[in-house]
Amino acid sequence: MKINSYRSTAEKFEVNLKTVIKWVKRYKEKGLEGLKDIKRTPKKIHNKVSEEIEKLVIELRKQTGYGARRLKYEFELKISVGPINRILKQNGLIESCQENCG
Repeated sequence: MKINSYRSTAEKFEVNLKTVIKWVKRYKEKGLEGLKDIKRTPKKIHNKVSEEIEKLVIELRKQTGYGARRLKYEFELKISVGPINRILKQNGLIESCQENCG
């Protein structure tokens, strides 16, 4: 009997039967709060570059004008070239190719 009502609910909301069962379980455990959308983003980014290193990269770029690869090797930075490049882009310290490739 229950499964049939779950199936009709699934059809009505155009979702999978397992989704309806999950909704019922959440409702029984937490009431209406349990039916709110759950954030899928991580609570903590484990490999995030520290603010201190980010400031250092920005300062070194402004002082030297070096690119990400050269900054990493000249100053023996402990992060890889990719994050250094991302920091430079996010802070407007890298010109796009359209402006520079001429």
